[in-house]
Amino acid sequence: MNDTKLKQALAKMLPDYIWWSKEDAGLRWKEVAASNDKTWKVLNTELLHLCQQVINNLSLGKLAKYEMAELTLEDAWQEHVKKLAKVKGIEI
Repeated sequence: MNDTKLKQALAKMLPDYIWWSKEDAGLRWKEVAASNDKTWKVLNTELLHLCQQVINNLSLGKLAKYEMAELTLEDAWQEHVKKLAKVKGIEI
């Protein structure tokens, strides 16, 4: 499983102001309150933080399933995305 597919799966779990960009082959984001159309590319160093945002918004039942994987912030973002996708029912 390559990073591109994992980033696409992560994008499906995030709010609308973060999306998969085919042009950049990466995630992009826009400030919610911004009145302009300026967007920024999500850096690879930010991917684990985005995973944490998804974790923070899981229901209690899904959070319990996710916690069974015993992943920590020391684990790679890829491992978090795989487990989050499984818990949320998103096919990679």
